[in-house]
Amino acid sequence: MEPKGIGRVTLFAVIVYLGVIDGQLLPNMRAAAQVSASTDSRNLPLEIEVLLLRFDNPHGIVYSGKKCDFFWWGCDIKALGYIDVEKPYDDWPGSRELLPSDYFWYRGEESSPKFNHIFRKTICDTNSFKAGNLRVNLMDVDGGLRGADDFINNFNCIFTKVPNIADSAISAGWSKEIPCDAMYSNPLMGMVFKYRMYRKSSRDGCPA
Repeated sequence: MEPKGIGRVTLFAVIVYLGVIDGQLLPNMRAAAQVSASTDSRNLPLEIEVLLLRFDNPHGIVYSGKKCDFFWWGCDIKALGYIDVEKPYDDWPGSRELLPSDYFWYRGEESSPKFNHIFRKTICDTNSFKAGNLRVNLMDVDGGLRGADDFINNFNCIFTKVPNIADSAISAGWSKEIPCDAMYSNPLMGMVFKYRMYRKSSRDGCPA
């Protein structure tokens, strides 16, 4: 015959034991799940967004200091640009020549345009990516009686990989304003941009 109280003690011991096991296992399971999710996230493609803010050219000049327009009407700016992640630090034009599809802006008689234009680039091989360069070419469109188009300048807007990459566009913050480097330095003109990057939700469009 079992002594009185033994069953209760045994049941109590089992409950305590299970509670200890639960207390040990659950945090470990949660930690393992977090590590797994983090690992999976690192395998997702990286989305880069570069926000080209503006071109400051209050005197309406080209790289040499000459006025864009003989009649002082301002620059008729045509702009092309692309994100170069293959050779971001190489001399212009970088990893490739500019293409007609790189066109993103034209406006007449506006020497200091506020572009507010976003360029996007998806990086599938995130481990090899270290830096990028939004390369921008500006021309003053003339033609007709005003002669040939005038070269204003080329700009390198260089950015680097951020240490902590957001999990989505919603949680990704923008960098501070960063000046671009002009091919032909002129203190009377300048270009400014911001950038951000975040993980995409799937590997769609990337090699398996």
